Amino acid sequence: MKFTPKQLDGNVNVSKTHPLIELLWMVGGLIFLVGVTFVLLGISADWAASKTPVKVENWLGNLALAEFPAEESPALKARLEALLKQVPDDSPLHRYNFTIYLSDSDDVNAIALPGGRIVVFKGLLDQVESEMNWPWSWPMSLATLPTATICADWGEDWDWPSQQRYSLEKIIQPAV
Repeated sequence: MKFTPKQLDGNVNVSKTHPLIELLWMVGGLIFLVGVTFVLLGISADWAASKTPVKVENWLGNLALAEFPAEESPALKARLEALLKQVPDDSPLHRYNFTIYLSDSDDVNAIALPGGRIVVFKGLLDQVESEMNWPWSWPMSLATLPTATICADWGEDWDWPSQQRYSLEKIIQPAV
């Protein structure tokens, strides 16, 4: 028996639409898939941060703190504790043992790490102290640094959220 292939009507290897239209469909589909992936990763990061126990946050905070050469600052800790006394009793912030560290870096910055660790850079303290000597400046207390670090994204009229796990969520979100 001899095989005889069937003759096809037309060329099946060539599309009937223009190649640029097919390219637009492929690029549009790729952009859609990247967008959906981005949104799903953001949602899953928020969910994972809300389900993470404080014990894991403390572990992550210790790991992150190892990247910053900093020492505990009793003076800044006392100012932070005075601020925390103003926090309502039902606030989830009371689950954390806040510790404030002073880094010898000249960077003008501060960072809140998971598990209640706050690192303030020496450059920021120097900048605040020098600006407080200006006669026209609004005097900024050093006690507001931890508050500004913890609550930077809550806006002017922030309130202590009752269920939000701020520190870990803000660490995880930029990674996504």
